Amino acid sequence: MINNYEVGFLLAMYTAIIASYLLHITNYKKHILVNFIFTTLVSFFAFGVRHLLILFLTTFLNLILLVFLRNRKFPQIFVIFNIFLSYVYQIFYRKLYNIGQMYDMSGMFFLYMLKMCYIADSWNGNLVDAFNYLFNVSNFLFGPIINFSEFIFNFKNKELLNDKVENKTETSGKNEKEIKKEKGENMVKYFNGPEDKKLYSICVLKQHLCFFSFFILTKSFDLDRKMFEAKNALVTLSFVVLKCLQYRSILYFCWTSSAFCFILLNFRVNNFNVLRVELPNNIQEISKNWNIATHRFFKIYFFNPLINKTKNKKISALLTYLFSALMHSFDIKTLCFFVGMGFSSPFFDKALTILPFIKESIVSRQMITILFTSFLGMAKLSNTFGETLKIWRKLCFYGIWMYLAIVFLFLFKTLKETATFKILFQAKPTVKNEQ
Repeated sequence: MINNYEVGFLLAMYTAIIASYLLHITNYKKHILVNFIFTTLVSFFAFGVRHLLILFLTTFLNLILLVFLRNRKFPQIFVIFNIFLSYVYQIFYRKLYNIGQMYDMSGMFFLYMLKMCYIADSWNGNLVDAFNYLFNVSNFLFGPIINFSEFIFNFKNKELLNDKVENKTETSGKNEKEIKKEKGENMVKYFNGPEDKKLYSICVLKQHLCFFSFFILTKSFDLDRKMFEAKNALVTLSFVVLKCLQYRSILYFCWTSSAFCFILLNFRVNNFNVLRVELPNNIQEISKNWNIATHRFFKIYFFNPLINKTKNKKISALLTYLFSALMHSFDIKTLCFFVGMGFSSPFFDKALTILPFIKESIVSRQMITILFTSFLGMAKLSNTFGETLKIWRKLCFYGIWMYLAIVFLFLFKTLKETATFKILFQAKPTVKNEQ
């Protein structure tokens, strides 16, 4: 049921939780040793012995570049550098060992792009801090990646932060409920969550178990085989939607484990909003609530600078999606997914407001968004572009027809709002002749 790669990732995941507890109970001076030992162990469980050399070499090259690159006004240079390393890895290593994209180290390279960009933007000159941030065991495998300066400040001052609340509440005469609330607020609130730390931990644990149960349940169906063996488009579509849901549940499962690690480190890191991702009204709602930390990164380092240059939100959004695609992989199927999302995102919501029965129905908008993103999602989830085309052919390329319809509706809406259209087609007011 579960293959060897998945067993390795599970071992790595729970090793990271144990290591996070050790980081919690040790002082900052010992973190470099804990991170080095346990991140090496996590990498061994997840990727095997061969990848350890790649991990050490990548970390060494990034730190060397950080030291010798004097001008760090353009931190995105580290994104470009790690894209180069990732492409070299994907070209040569996959050909040598034939590892699926789901289980190779391309995800680690992506996380290093974000980490190094954050470090370069606010580095304090301390190599130990940079190493602890890069090699932090809690988010090494799955993220999420948070700001370097806030991350280091929280670690170095965790005893002070905890003592501050304890000392304040000892003499204040506050009740237990108020004390719990203050302790909860003392956590770095990177994302929303219950105020109480204990309740927040229970909430994360419940989500973790639910997503794991769903993954195991769907794993037994062998969705890949059923998709290709389905006789008609409707049955194929049902398996495609389920396959996309299964993939997201895997990442939910991984991110909840990371969230639990971060709780031990005094952070709140809710990296997704399930309801808004699974029942979205438009594509932009998905991108804002899926992998929230990465969305925040792209907004700071790509979207906002592009807005300042282009003065155009649609072009900036499209270019941001394109950069995201290049940071993930150079595969045609990956480019199809991100470019498709980028082209449709700026005007998807506006196009759906033209038809009254869709505009006034939340369910209709959600169904259209789910169907469209599931079609595009197969470009990311399939192993090759040939497999993507085969699935799309079985689905009669319905996503492309939906896209063309959305573009037509958007253009019609835009044209309708122009002055020329109003002059030509709107009824002129009748003027009564004076008697």
